[in-house]
Amino acid sequence: MAFIKEEGFLYKSLNFIANIIILNFCFIFGSLGIITIGTSLSSTYYACLKFIDNSGNSIIQDYFLSYKLNIKRTILSFVLNVLINLSLIIYLFIFSNKVFQVVIIFLIILLNSVFNMYFLIESKFKNNFLLSLKNAFILFVMNIKRTILTSLIMVLTLYITFYTSLTFYISIGIYLLFGFGLYIYLNTLILKKVIEKYL
Repeated sequence: MAFIKEEGFLYKSLNFIANIIILNFCFIFGSLGIITIGTSLSSTYYACLKFIDNSGNSIIQDYFLSYKLNIKRTILSFVLNVLINLSLIIYLFIFSNKVFQVVIIFLIILLNSVFNMYFLIESKFKNNFLLSLKNAFILFVMNIKRTILTSLIMVLTLYITFYTSLTFYISIGIYLLFGFGLYIYLNTLILKKVIEKYL
């Protein structure tokens, strides 16, 4: 039956699910050092791009190849991202003005969306931090429809996660199994066309 052959729907579906789980495992494993979350995200983007293009060796090999090459630069940029986020969150709780709080929330979303683009760029290009960050911001603005979509996915994911204690525990289980891998895969699909013209 073609249904269970390599070109069949069942085989392709199971293969896709397995690859998403592998991506998820790689991201979690590489993030265990906490400050290496940025490195892990960038490396997972790299492996995911290879997976989508069917141009790599294996997801695990591609992931660790990128991880080794990017670890120094991405650790520093991730730490900077965290420090800026913490500063904005502190201001969010200090000031009670609703308009100011909305502005801070917008800046947090913008910051993380730009850094999300930055880690994608770092997965394929080897530039210094300021140049990569500038390019990430430019690409973010020039491709605003796609970047807004990835931002909405991020916000929606966080909203569902923290909606209730039940959704939080369910989300944790999903993240541990395949959630991060699926999230990064969707982001890669959306943003792939943004950077592929420069590859």
